[in-house]
Amino acid sequence: MPSDIIFIADKKESSRFELIINSVKIVSFRVDENLKKWIESAWKENGFSSRSDYLRNIIEDVVMNTDKYNFKNNGLLPFKCKYTVTFKIDNSLLEKLDKIVEKKGYYTRSDFLRDLFNYLMNLTAE
Repeated sequence: MPSDIIFIADKKESSRFELIINSVKIVSFRVDENLKKWIESAWKENGFSSRSDYLRNIIEDVVMNTDKYNFKNNGLLPFKCKYTVTFKIDNSLLEKLDKIVEKKGYYTRSDFLRDLFNYLMNLTAE
């Protein structure tokens, strides 16, 4: 998921040009050992080529189907979280995610992601 910078110049009109920039952000959140192990096995078991692809896919699904994920703000604090999970996401998807984070009443994106992936881990354990 590289950043794209596209420059288009119209040959007929020298005064017209277009610049398209798709920026990619790196998102990180803290997790405990159990959640780290679950994420590492889940992306492999689900056939994804990377952890970033798996996490991005879930975020895209959350953005498209917000009501499907009916978990509450459990206040899972990061003080027991020793590991940092990172993934790349494009700016437009990140903006949509941040709107959901705010709508659901979370203080930070990391708190939301920690709750989301704990929710998914518990669903698969049932």
